[in-house]
Amino acid sequence: MGEEALDIAAVAAIARISLGEEERERLGRQLAEILRYAEQLMAVDVEGVEPATHPFAEGAVPAEDAVESGFSTDEALRNAPRREGNLFSVPRVLEDV
Repeated sequence: MGEEALDIAAVAAIARISLGEEERERLGRQLAEILRYAEQLMAVDVEGVEPATHPFAEGAVPAEDAVESGFSTDEALRNAPRREGNLFSVPRVLEDV
């Protein structure tokens, strides 16, 4: 099993997603392709290229904020590993001081 397959298995375990061997292999190949492309991008000479300071071109205005319907509580908590009433229940990550 290649390093990408190990990465895929570790991420799947953290995300609590079960993947078959074929899915892990396919995702491992895709991850390897992405990493090869990232290596190509890192090899590009960007000396003298000004960094972008804003994701929008000058004069471009983002879309207006609009209220949209969201998930119901039950929809939001449907895949939660644990819940308490209408809340996600997560392990404590900070110790009492």
